[in-house]
Amino acid sequence: MDYITNKYVHKFSYPSKQIPGWSSLVDRWYQLDAPSFGLADIYWNYKNTLTNKPGMIILASDEGSLEIDLQFIKSFSPSKFVYTLPNVRSSALCQVTSWHCPILCIQQTPKSLESAVAEAMTWACKEYQKVWICDVKNSGESNYLVQLIELNYKELNE
Repeated sequence: MDYITNKYVHKFSYPSKQIPGWSSLVDRWYQLDAPSFGLADIYWNYKNTLTNKPGMIILASDEGSLEIDLQFIKSFSPSKFVYTLPNVRSSALCQVTSWHCPILCIQQTPKSLESAVAEAMTWACKEYQKVWICDVKNSGESNYLVQLIELNYKELNE
């Protein structure tokens, strides 16, 4: 067994000061939370570099939806409520890419990314040839960092 990986890193500010190039593909894109925005944005920025679409995506989410949960409690806004569900984070990404696949969300602060990589290796061996691992971190104030790691399973004998 062998794994081939590619790693993409994208810095972004949220809320965005510009309308993203993918905005026409996502209804009410301006209501997305920062991680949802970042997932769509990293794909859009690297879409010509990324290899084939994955069979599975694993979201590494240290704090789950805690930030948006607090915003919902303060505002009771229905537009914020939907993002209290961590699996909804992938919705904008799926709309921008025009495809879908199984999506898992790993929440194991502070080791969510490590756990997601281990989980991806298991799934890449069993059923899926390619797994994407996505991780969004707040890097201070309104600055964020999103990573997309492509994990490709390959038999050594190939």
